Amino acid sequence: MHPGAGEKELPGKVIGHNLGSPFIDYVWQTAQQTGVTAFITQGEVRRNAELYRRLRTCTESYAAFRAANTEARAYTVDDGDLSRLTPIQVDEQIRLTRILLNRLYRYGSDLRNFSTSNPDFVPAPSMEEIGSIVHESAQERRGMEENAKHLQSMDDLPESFPSDEKR
Repeated sequence: MHPGAGEKELPGKVIGHNLGSPFIDYVWQTAQQTGVTAFITQGEVRRNAELYRRLRTCTESYAAFRAANTEARAYTVDDGDLSRLTPIQVDEQIRLTRILLNRLYRYGSDLRNFSTSNPDFVPAPSMEEIGSIVHESAQERRGMEENAKHLQSMDDLPESFPSDEKR
């Protein structure tokens, strides 16, 4: 952005609104706290625990993204016109936008990782969408996902471990 450029000369208007909600695990917490999990096979308990751990990871990265978004939009309290920012304010907006995009990348990656291991859930952002944030090719991302796939599938967790049989 060139300092002093009018708002109409800018390539577009920055809009920082986002909608979303955290993933809630109250049912799983209640099941654990009330002892209901004792009536579920250990394999299913582990799979559910992993499912909710991954949902919590997505919720935490979404919260970090929202905090960065709020911080990056703070200039709009004084004046929503980016063209009136001073050079120092422009530098600060660039810094905050980098943080915002990095957090968005993390959130998108967490959703993608979750979706890869839980195909019953709504599809996550595409590899192309996530990679475009950090200039990473879809091919590079696909290779990383293929290498990690065997580590991510909750279906690969055994129903029980030898230690479970001693209980």
